[in-house]
Amino acid sequence: MKNYDFTSILKLPPEELRRRQKTQGWALSFVGLIVYGILRLFRCKPKDYHGICPYFEIGKGWGGLELGWFFICCKGASEHTKMHEVGHGIQNAAVGGLRMLCLSIGSALRYWKRELLGAKTPYDSWWFEGQATDLGTHYVNLIKENKTYETENHH
Repeated sequence: MKNYDFTSILKLPPEELRRRQKTQGWALSFVGLIVYGILRLFRCKPKDYHGICPYFEIGKGWGGLELGWFFICCKGASEHTKMHEVGHGIQNAAVGGLRMLCLSIGSALRYWKRELLGAKTPYDSWWFEGQATDLGTHYVNLIKENKTYETENHH
């Protein structure tokens, strides 16, 4: 996955990206389905992130977590954090399966190690995290540009 060519995935419209996240990324999306159901059961309302995916805001000051076709982040999370989580969704759509689930577990363990023991390196120094930031930033900016273009040309 480190050297995967994401070109075709980055060209997908959000609806098709979500479909791929649920099929190719079935393992993480299955976990997400359970979490999504629990959040809705507790009357948490998802928000829409630029038409790309739903997300939930929970708690403060902790970052984010991608769960297949949606993400959870803290209240007041930065655009950088949200874009980063979209990037993990792109990774899931491209590679998915048990491999993505294992990488996500590794990412969560790494996050907690950094929280408990202190960060000694930049967060994106692990290729998996840096790649998520790059992919998410690129995709979100493409979607925003397309919306701006569509809005300007439909008046």
